[in-house]
Formats: sequence, C-alpha cells, structure tokens
Amino acid sequence: MALLELGQFDLIITDYLMPEMKGDQLVTHIKRGRPGQRIIMVTAFAEDFLASHRTHGGVDWVLSKPFSLEELSTAIAQVMA
Repeated sequence: MALLELGQFDLIITDYLMPEMKGDQLVTHIKRGRPGQRIIMVTAFAEDFLASHRTHGGVDWVLSKPFSLEELSTAIAQVMA
C-alpha cells in the first residue's frame, strides 16, 4: 500500500491471500482513492472469490492459480483494452 502513495500504476496484480490482509481489502482501499484503477486478482480460490463477490469487488479480472503465461497475457490484454 505504501507504493500506491508514490505513484500511478497502469495495472495492479495482487493475490487474494496475503499475510497482512486479503486482496479484496486491498482492492477496497485502492478503489477508494483511485476508482478507475485496473486490478487483476490472482487466487487459488477463484470460484469461491467469484461466488462471494458478485461484482468482483472492483476487480477487473480474476485469474485462477495455477495459470500459464498465456493466461496472464490474455488477462492483461483484456483489462488494458
């Protein structure tokens, strides 16, 4: 979160499960200050995430682990289009 104070980002890719907070908490924080920020959420629990976040919680794309470089590239291309 400290990096968000330092500059602008074209895209943020974050994991759902992290030591300090969950990814959806980070997304909520980001979207408060930057509603148009593009975000890809990476998670091994994509089905659970999508079921509990009907609107994806402000996330532009959910990428299920494990994923290939091709899947990552596709997600980035779709979000940045």
